[in-house]
Amino acid sequence: MGKIPTNKKVYRVDPTSLGGATNNNNQQQQQDSSLVDAIRNDDIAQALYNCSTANPQQVFELMDDPSSNERDVAFRTLCELILENPQFLKSITAQNLTKVIQHFVDSDVQVRVSAIGALRNLTIIEPKSIETLLQLDILTPTLSNITISIDTISKSIELRANNNIIGAQHILLQSISLLTNICEESDKAFEFVSKSLLAQFPLLFKVLGRDGGLIENLSYHVAEFLAVITENNPPLALSIGQDVLIGLYQSVSQSTTMSIRIKSLASSSLLNIGAHYQSRDKVIETLTPILLTSFSTNPVQGLIEISQIVDNMVKLKEMADIKKEDKDEIIMKMKPIEDQEQEQIDERDDDDDDDEDEDEEMGGGEKNGNNNNKLTGKNNILKEIQVLEKQLETVEEQWKDVVAAIQSTVELFTNIVSQDGEESNNDEMDNTYDDDDKFLDVEDGNTTMVEESESSLIKYLASTTLLQNLIEIIKVIDEFDGNEYAKKYSELVSLVVALKNCHKRSLTCLSNLLISYKPAMVQPHQETIWNLLIKIASHSIKNGQLSQAKVDLDQFETATASLWSLLRINNQIGFNNIEEIKNLFLLTLSAPVSIKTNLIGMVGILGQRPICQPMLSDIGQLLIQCLKDSNAQVVGETLNSIFDIYAEPPVNAIFKQLGMLQVLEQFVPILRNKIKTEKKTLDRHLLDRLDESRINLTRFISYKKAQK
Repeated sequence: MGKIPTNKKVYRVDPTSLGGATNNNNQQQQQDSSLVDAIRNDDIAQALYNCSTANPQQVFELMDDPSSNERDVAFRTLCELILENPQFLKSITAQNLTKVIQHFVDSDVQVRVSAIGALRNLTIIEPKSIETLLQLDILTPTLSNITISIDTISKSIELRANNNIIGAQHILLQSISLLTNICEESDKAFEFVSKSLLAQFPLLFKVLGRDGGLIENLSYHVAEFLAVITENNPPLALSIGQDVLIGLYQSVSQSTTMSIRIKSLASSSLLNIGAHYQSRDKVIETLTPILLTSFSTNPVQGLIEISQIVDNMVKLKEMADIKKEDKDEIIMKMKPIEDQEQEQIDERDDDDDDDEDEDEEMGGGEKNGNNNNKLTGKNNILKEIQVLEKQLETVEEQWKDVVAAIQSTVELFTNIVSQDGEESNNDEMDNTYDDDDKFLDVEDGNTTMVEESESSLIKYLASTTLLQNLIEIIKVIDEFDGNEYAKKYSELVSLVVALKNCHKRSLTCLSNLLISYKPAMVQPHQETIWNLLIKIASHSIKNGQLSQAKVDLDQFETATASLWSLLRINNQIGFNNIEEIKNLFLLTLSAPVSIKTNLIGMVGILGQRPICQPMLSDIGQLLIQCLKDSNAQVVGETLNSIFDIYAEPPVNAIFKQLGMLQVLEQFVPILRNKIKTEKKTLDRHLLDRLDESRINLTRFISYKKAQK
């Protein structure tokens, strides 16, 4: 079961999209009528919204009104209340939810769509509600709607203008989106949906592979659902024929109109399923060129373009002196611009017919003319604002798709590299489980690093632009002052948050690559990566302390893990300033466990440098203090750092002065007991590492005694 790393798109009611067919003579009349109904229903919905604040149950009572228009208003209001009124959520009962689910089969398509959309919003805003919804059997009507919609669309795909097709598309979109949210949160629902829709999945793939013809966003939501439902799902994967997969791959790789967001999601599905037909590595190699296109757009530049549109809207609103007026009310009050222009023409004709009257009434005429011109100018500005608002909505959605595509791609590669690493570790543990193979060679005074051969997949990834792409995306986001942007454009804070999440996940992917790549693969980019990571972590390293108010701990953990990886690749890179190194040591004492492990690993490498010789006593006291930590990973890494720094005979005087030998001897039974008591709670890899440290500790003690 997978989880798509993106900000979920919520449902906003748009009844005009369920209007009549697109090919008839009265199309414009129908659209105008739909717009009038939409504006009227919005006004009523706003009034009901306000009333529901005091009487939350009023909206649920209106759902059973005989008039479909009144039911439409009820669900329109419900959608907004769920999204914008936290207090309203507390008033929703299981009985209310049952009533909403009953309208999943409402006779009016718009009401049905809105009912599904309302609960789709609820699963986003309040994921805990999913358990209750499952108990109320939300899956049965949802799956029924999906099956009927797919059947309608697949049989009548050429009749795209047919009202039934348009309605089926909307029902499918909302139902699929709702189901995606549920399957992400519930393993039970995931399994049930997989079995129930087994026959429909090939048709869904064909819908996804069809380029154009469907309503906007349907392909996106189908792609999202398939990416979730195909992960770790062999029975489903084997039900999808290779011909369907090949057709989808061709659509994704050859399409010039499919968004990069849909391409990345479709690639996830192709990977999830394709690995069951041929080697997973081969599928990854085939899809990687498609996935890397996600990095082709600069998300920061897109955010700047969005801010420019917002700036223009602000200026226009100031010109029109729009303060607290409601937008819909302004639109209703506006005269059509064509009528205004015609009035001006008529006025000019009247002026030509009677110049004498114009001269006599010049004062009044000029005043009226000025008023009319002022009104016309204001209405023109309002119209420009409307155009900009639509443009902003479009550009924002495109930008969100770009960022989501980058993050999906980053997440996919993060999982790919992690899984490859886990498989390598498992193979290594299976083949090296006797004490001799675990020996950490300290007899020559140096820790021996086992040279591991990289997998064919890592070799392939290193030959692509993935590492460069990650460096560039991290760099451009890091150079963008998101905090200042958020202060200036408070309405766009969510976009800044999405950008920061993308930055954080890209850092994680970079860290995984640095762990997996051999030094030669990273060497051309070492300095660039180091400088970038130091910049990200500079505040804490500079001050020698972590301030949670100023530092993103998750980001700092990833940055220090990456710095540690680079130091292992090149132990002479960076940290040539003694003050920086001292601050790093101070930081180790106060850092949380996950970060402390990284810092101790860095200390173990830096402590071997000549520049740190005067500090060996302080470093030793630091490591002795870290041995008292309750975390097994911290203890294991602390022992490794002691082995690395104090193995050579030249440091024996300081080693003796610290009483390190006695400390380590006393720690042997403590470590043995720790392994025994935590054996059932630690994962196998960490337990194996800790046991290795125990063996090496006894050998290190013997080795140091022999040096006397």
